[in-house]
Amino acid sequence: MSLSCSPLRALLPALGSALLSALLPALPLLAAPADAAAQQARVIVKLRAHSDLLNGRAAALGTVPATGEPARMRRLGERIGVVMQDGRRISERMQVAQASGITSEALARKLSAQADVEWAAVDRRVRRTSLPPSDPLYYSGGGVANQWYLRAPTGTLVSATNAVGAWALTRGASNVVVAVIDTGVRFDHPDLQYKLLPGYDMIQDPWIANDNTGRDSDATDVGDRLTQAEIDANRRVFDGCSVEDTNSWHGTKVAGIIGAQTDNARGVAGIGWNVRILPVRGLGRCGGYESDIAAAMRWAAGLSVPGVPDNPVANRARVINLSLGSESAGSCGSVYQSAIDEVTAAGAIVVVSAGNNNGPVYAPGNCANVITVGGVRHDGTKSGFSAYGSEVTLSAPAGNCAGGSGCQYTIVTTTNAGSTSPVVGVDAYTSASNYAAGTSFSAPLVSGTVALMLSVRPELDYASIRSLLIGNVTPWTATFSSYANTCPSFVDDTGICRCSAGTCGAGMLNTQAAVTAALGIDFSGEAQAGQPAPGDVLTLGLAAGALPSGEFAQSYQWSITEGASLLDASGAVATAPGFTVSPLGEGRFTVRLVVVTNVTTRIFTRSIDIGPAPDLTPQPVTSESATVSRSSGGGGGGALDAGWLLGLVGMLALARRGRRAG
Repeated sequence: MSLSCSPLRALLPALGSALLSALLPALPLLAAPADAAAQQARVIVKLRAHSDLLNGRAAALGTVPATGEPARMRRLGERIGVVMQDGRRISERMQVAQASGITSEALARKLSAQADVEWAAVDRRVRRTSLPPSDPLYYSGGGVANQWYLRAPTGTLVSATNAVGAWALTRGASNVVVAVIDTGVRFDHPDLQYKLLPGYDMIQDPWIANDNTGRDSDATDVGDRLTQAEIDANRRVFDGCSVEDTNSWHGTKVAGIIGAQTDNARGVAGIGWNVRILPVRGLGRCGGYESDIAAAMRWAAGLSVPGVPDNPVANRARVINLSLGSESAGSCGSVYQSAIDEVTAAGAIVVVSAGNNNGPVYAPGNCANVITVGGVRHDGTKSGFSAYGSEVTLSAPAGNCAGGSGCQYTIVTTTNAGSTSPVVGVDAYTSASNYAAGTSFSAPLVSGTVALMLSVRPELDYASIRSLLIGNVTPWTATFSSYANTCPSFVDDTGICRCSAGTCGAGMLNTQAAVTAALGIDFSGEAQAGQPAPGDVLTLGLAAGALPSGEFAQSYQWSITEGASLLDASGAVATAPGFTVSPLGEGRFTVRLVVVTNVTTRIFTRSIDIGPAPDLTPQPVTSESATVSRSSGGGGGGALDAGWLLGLVGMLALARRGRRAG
């Protein structure tokens, strides 16, 4: 911007020419926008191979000393009339250039027009996409490992799921719904209330429901405590049932593992982060009936149930979590299998806990078309209580009490503070003394993982999800030499043993690997913590398990649909199985892969952020959240007290009566 001198000469006749000459050079600066000087440009420049600004070429021409460091960007700036500073080099021909008083976009355009420059791109700032959540109980502290199972595996935490690694890829989609068919939930829990859909109470018998009503639209957990007096008063319903001194709040615990509000500086982190929870009551006092569970499954998946309004389309579940089971040995049975087949055909994925009987998997874990989850300890050995057998698909942390006082490796999740009646609106969480342990809490870890997988590839069906989970497990291993025996050959009655594929499934849940496989495109190379940095050499490829079983790739076609200027892909072959690129600067690029298989053509896309690797080291955080402390676990089919863990006893139950199986 400049001003004409003639009006000034007319207005200021008294000024001498010398004074006017002194003022005129400053006028453009005085008239410039106030923020011009504050503009800071930062671009990445790639010089052409023939440029005389390159070291060897410039030295040969005598433009710089042969032993000196040429100020290439400064010299390039002189050619376009911009004062530029030399930044760090990325390669021999690529370098950062900086300038003041001009925007990055404008500088990049000017440089791109120079004969010496192959291209110039804005050096954009990026932010970390995977941060440890701010929820206090995610972190280690107070002598308890807290949510250790969401972190990356270590030599001690062998079975940790690496959910935090998956969060670098996706935090889940809010249109992915996970149904928790259980005892209902406490809608007033501060760490759940904004994640819950209305749900439904599918319990027909008001005695079991404990709410003096039949089926209704209120999925609130009113408690499942059962006294001897109540059993005696209604033998028809409660014959064979056991006294439950406290309420389990089982559904609230399961829901918290999947979908507690995450990164809200409160309580716990849910593995599903942004996914929504659909609570459906199917369990009450002394469990529930298969008929109610089957109806709940159908309703959650959007199928009609006579006498009940349909579940709205937007609330239909893609994942159905069943932390329950019928405590009688035998086959799956037609009630469960029929409902499972129907909801699977409707697009839902059914995840079931294996059970806590240290024996055969009971229904519905032994049904077809389900993902059955066994329980493992922190060190990768089978949880003593976990059911086992060929029906188990994979295993996930179930909580255990090894090390120190109390349960050091429990599953920390949402609960209610009331023992005999609910306490409204209180931040209550399980702890080392009021702990959660059982396969009821293994299953929701898998359900949350499946929800993340569906968030990045909604078209995945049951067969694809199962294949991806199995193909991307953490292999069986253990660090405690005292458990050298292999399941199911136990040396004592604890039930703890080294797992194998025939007893505890294909391996241990690896959330990060499963979500990566669901994306379809993986990369290997120098990237750390899942976030590549400028200068890394990355080889992109079809992720293991990305294709359904029996399907194999016949041809590949790669393309970069976004951020091509950030990449050096000069050596990449677009039709090869692997596609090698090197990021030049921070930013984001998107790659597209078209795979022709022996069955069909499949298209995968993935956006990859380039920037500093995120710091995922947990840091202690103080919490003001109230934590319940009780002497016995109230987790029903998932919370097992310390006495049980000291000696396994046979479980007596009503035939075909559905119970909390966690």
